[in-house]
Amino acid sequence: MSPFGDVVQIPRKSRMLRKARVFGLLMMWPLVLGAAGCDCDNNNGPRMDMGGETDNGPIVTCCVNGAGVEICQDTPFCDSPFLCDQLEQPVAANDCRFIAPLDPGQLATHLDIASGTDTVVLSGYTAGRNPNPLYGDLVFGTVTDGEVTWAIVDGAPGGTPVVQGGIHPDPDGWRGGIIERGDNVGEWNAIALASDGTIRISYYDSTNTALKYAASSDGGATWAIHTVLDVANDGQYTSIAHLADGRPAISFLTLEPSSDPAVPVRSVVQVAIATSATPAADTDWVVMPVSAPTDVACVAALCEGDLVCRADGACAASSAAPTTDCSHLDGTGATVAGCGSGTSCVSDGTGANFTCQALSTGTPIEDLPIVDGLYTSLRATNTGLALVWYDRVRRTLRGSAFDSTAGTWRAPFAIDGFDAVGSGDAGYNADLFVAGNWYVAYVDGVSEELRLAVIDGSTLGNASPTITRETVDDGVRGTSPPHIVGADADVVVLGSGEVRVVYQDGTTQEALLAVRPAGSSTWTLQGGDGDPPLDSADSTGFWTCQSLSENTSQIATWWFNTTMGTNGTRVFSIP
Repeated sequence: MSPFGDVVQIPRKSRMLRKARVFGLLMMWPLVLGAAGCDCDNNNGPRMDMGGETDNGPIVTCCVNGAGVEICQDTPFCDSPFLCDQLEQPVAANDCRFIAPLDPGQLATHLDIASGTDTVVLSGYTAGRNPNPLYGDLVFGTVTDGEVTWAIVDGAPGGTPVVQGGIHPDPDGWRGGIIERGDNVGEWNAIALASDGTIRISYYDSTNTALKYAASSDGGATWAIHTVLDVANDGQYTSIAHLADGRPAISFLTLEPSSDPAVPVRSVVQVAIATSATPAADTDWVVMPVSAPTDVACVAALCEGDLVCRADGACAASSAAPTTDCSHLDGTGATVAGCGSGTSCVSDGTGANFTCQALSTGTPIEDLPIVDGLYTSLRATNTGLALVWYDRVRRTLRGSAFDSTAGTWRAPFAIDGFDAVGSGDAGYNADLFVAGNWYVAYVDGVSEELRLAVIDGSTLGNASPTITRETVDDGVRGTSPPHIVGADADVVVLGSGEVRVVYQDGTTQEALLAVRPAGSSTWTLQGGDGDPPLDSADSTGFWTCQSLSENTSQIATWWFNTTMGTNGTRVFSIP
């Protein structure tokens, strides 16, 4: 359980405005206190002010403590990692200290949303504010009248706040005043509400490359946290759902490292299903692969032991005697023992037969890893579970169904993309909603348009279910070049049959809503010549997410304003 479960809401303001305001306040304090009889020397040499200019000496603040003793202090320069517009001046009640809360930074990315009749909750990730402070925490948000109040669930370590630059971190503020990073947790999170109101969050522990789970039965005041799986690199792209009997299930990507040059790095889609409705340890979960392992290119972290990652994507052994095992041609064409600049003497798949090869730089060129198992989306059905995901190796959107009676997953089937129709690259940002039929929103990476596939639920027992595919938004906006649309798509279907998809227009950085009325084949779109966007203030539409409470869509998105140095989460209700 995190020791920082109390809700702390921190307003966001411009960094430059904060500095100007704080500087003005601090300049006034010595004058006011000096008039009260406090004798502090304000002329001890030059001091750099917040505008970069020097004045006649340090700004000194005089405070009379609880014992009636006058204390003279250099007024500190306030900057990151603090929220300087909330800097508390020294007074007797705080023992003559400067106190400020830590700056939360980004609140929050990697968003997900869940809602009940009277409840709207969010999960998210806060990396802090680059470059300082850096955190990496899982956060939980409660929504009241459209405003989000955030609290930390996991990631912030315990300890005692440490004075920095003459300022005491506020122990009642963000992270309890603890600046140390702790484990980096919370990316690729997903949130769900159980029928009894229990809040459940699945998420990735980047530090330990593990899948984690947090549950709260008291509205987020306290959390029970444990690791579900820590065998390989487990837990990216999570999604969480509940079986009919209340047991939670989590879908996720596993990357299997290589410790043998003959065995490549592999990816696999997996689902962890709890053995009870209240799992409390890793032994309370059964993990099942849904797809067969797929060979993928390595990154350095996935070549274990003494293996290295070659630029061609294979793990290899390094030669213990490179000048004997390898040679290369120098600039004159002469054979020289060892390897030249930019290459290393490494093996082939047998662990021998050394040659000079370039190694991976450790920085992927692609924006997403080329693996099988991105964007998993898990939902409950009347008979078990439904799952879709993106296989980027084969450029195909895939699906599978779990039969809870038999306890088995059916063979994965292609929904769209290369393996389904022989062209395209379908499956980015895949999201699933089940209402008898399966409704899957996703992006085709070739056309960069938003699509919807509808899978006939009555045909899911077939090797190839009946699937209809349609374009939701092709990004065409008048005579301008097509916009890139569809990122972070999230789909719901009302009881009436109306379909709603929220997503981002990446070109204009707006949050959009597309609606297909019940019985219609035409989509009503926002943006361009259509209706005004759902959200267009600042740069917005990131990590859009949507949940359905009765027939009301609860929607959240993250926004930022680089000029003002501000960011936040906006929540919308669409009846």
